[in-house]
Order: sequence, then structure tokens, then C-alpha cells
Amino acid sequence: MVSTDIPNDEDLLECITNAFGYDGDLARNVLNGLRDHFINSLQTTLTTKTFRSLIARKNPYLYRASGIQTIEQLVDRALTDFVSSSTEGTFGSALDRVARRLPGNTPATGGEADLQRINGDVAEIYTIKSGPAGFNDASWTTTKNKMLRAKASLELSGYQVQLYVGFVYGR
Repeated sequence: MVSTDIPNDEDLLECITNAFGYDGDLARNVLNGLRDHFINSLQTTLTTKTFRSLIARKNPYLYRASGIQTIEQLVDRALTDFVSSSTEGTFGSALDRVARRLPGNTPATGGEADLQRINGDVAEIYTIKSGPAGFNDASWTTTKNKMLRAKASLELSGYQVQLYVGFVYGR
């Protein structure tokens, strides 16, 4: 059965500290970024979902062929499938929000990339991707062109610019 219980702040802060070595304000910023966009969004969605909406675009024969025999099993499987797909859908943007809350990171000027860091006369521009295949040919070309426009804008302001694509997972 899928649990909709959300761990308390202390447990989440301990996980962040253990996973990333961040503590104090930095861990709280990471937690707030996750909560704002990921946890609260998923929790709200789950409290308003109906069974009919969970199975609206599902193939009932697929569930039957996978051995589902009871309505309880069907509800559990449909909810699990929904949580899995909706988690993937919001994960990247949640991590983008977390990255923006880390010290020194700001939204990229002009909206051409996900975030930027400026340290002296060096500006770093980042695009953040998540998923097993972060780009197809068209999206790579679009992203590259946007980052080059952001680079040109910052170079006009006298910065040395470095471009990065950060993959949360995938290749």
C-alpha cells in the first residue's frame, strides 16, 4: 500500500545532512525547496485525487493481465502508478528550486537557463536536467542556443562565462 505520510522536519533534515553533508541553514534551504514544490504539491494532489481520475487513462486489461484480482489491489496499483509518474513529472523542477536556494545561486538573468552563480568576474550558467534521457536533438539545440544567449549577455557585462549542464540522474 502506498503511504501518504510525510516525514517530519527533523527526519528530513537528518536525511539531507547525511546525504549531502549540509546542515543548519543550508539543510533547511534544501528542505524548504523540496517542500515548496515537491512534497506539498504531491500531498495536495493525492488528497484531491479520485479513483475515477486515477484510472481514467489506464488500460484495465493490463492490470488484469498483471494479476490484479481485487478492487483493493487495483486501487493500490493505480495509486502506486500515479505517484510514480507524477513524482517523475515534478522531480526536476523541485530540484531546480532546491538548487536556487543554495548559497550563491540565483535564477539566471533573462530566463535563458535555470540558474547562475557569480563569483568576482566569473559567471557560471547552469541548466539542470533530470531523467534517463535529458535531451533529444531538438531540445539540446534549444538549450544550447538559450545558454549561448545568456553567455553573450553576461559577457557584455564584463564577465568570463562558464556553461554547465547538470544532470540529476540519467546521461
